[in-house]
Amino acid sequence: MATPLPQEWSRGALERAVPKVQERIVARSELWPIFVGLGCATVMQISLLWDFSWHTTIGRDTFWTPAHIGLYAGGGIPGLVYGALVLHTTWFGSPAARGRSVRFWGFRAPLGAWVAIWGSIAMLTAAPFDQWWHFSYGIDVRIISPPHILLLVGVTATHVGVLLLAAAATNRSSGREAKTAASLKCYGAGMLLLMAGLFGMEATYPTYMHGPMFYLFVAASFPIWLVATGGAGLAWPATTAALSYTALRLFMTWVLPLFPAIPRIGPIHFYPTHMVPPGFPLLLIAPALALDLIARRSETVDVRLRSLLLGCTFFVAFLAVQWPFANFLMSPWARNWVFAADNFRFDLLPNSFTAHYRFLPWRDPRVPTWLAILAAAPVAVASAQLGLWLRAFLGRIQR
Repeated sequence: MATPLPQEWSRGALERAVPKVQERIVARSELWPIFVGLGCATVMQISLLWDFSWHTTIGRDTFWTPAHIGLYAGGGIPGLVYGALVLHTTWFGSPAARGRSVRFWGFRAPLGAWVAIWGSIAMLTAAPFDQWWHFSYGIDVRIISPPHILLLVGVTATHVGVLLLAAAATNRSSGREAKTAASLKCYGAGMLLLMAGLFGMEATYPTYMHGPMFYLFVAASFPIWLVATGGAGLAWPATTAALSYTALRLFMTWVLPLFPAIPRIGPIHFYPTHMVPPGFPLLLIAPALALDLIARRSETVDVRLRSLLLGCTFFVAFLAVQWPFANFLMSPWARNWVFAADNFRFDLLPNSFTAHYRFLPWRDPRVPTWLAILAAAPVAVASAQLGLWLRAFLGRIQR
């Protein structure tokens, strides 16, 4: 006499289980482009911080520095990988894969892949443009120049492309795969926080941290990415993104000074003996925690009131922690390897050493400093509103 099959092995149960297994296999297969993109994004961020340190320690050097090689390799690999994904989806993709793709010039691929490919092209275009710029206008170590802006925009586009891929995978998946994709999405937002910090690296020195321009830049640049991570299916999405930003910045701040280096371009006013690291990261964890707490309790609030609530929460929390921390960075207690407040670039003028430990005054006596700083609050509200719009878009994207 044949033994009857257990209930979970019955035909009906198998028919219900097979589509779920197939769905999980498809969901897992969609994660590898995201892992590749985020790995390359990490390499690019490390290389950008390394390149910033190289320029402030050694000066403008040959194009073939390790930092440049890592940067352009990290930007070129996503272009090649996602280009292969375009060809595979177009010619060999299943009907389901083609259905969740975007058509462009007859080719098909997810939207995030197209954005990342454009970013890779912009990055590779910026390389010869930067060489020509320096040959034509001389050597400089400034962050803001036309070729550098094109490069940073290209890097940002590759990061945004990976964020779109992670958001689409989160929306199409369920269970463990959805949580994995949501975590990758938050890590991608952390890479974009790093990118925003690099755009304003020269505006976020400690000497500016008691002035309105510093808070205006922070309010415009960071709330959008912290707010956009909401609804990712995680308990602390903004905090996860802020931790990603903080961990990588701390890693570079503590590792770079271990390598000896000397300046190679004049005028040299200060002789560092090791790589000058980027400054201590901004304390974004505190406002990120506050945003996560507020976001979970304001899901039913009107969107305009919610942007006001989130923007003001970010501004107040950041001001509350960064203002006293800036005082600490100016003190002798911060002049050590942990907080890296005693590192100077080679072109710093001798009479600037004492000024390096003083806050720059607000130059407009007609407007009180505190009133000018408060002007950053509506900017944070506008940035939070953009973040809510981006969050809604990321929550709907399927391709």
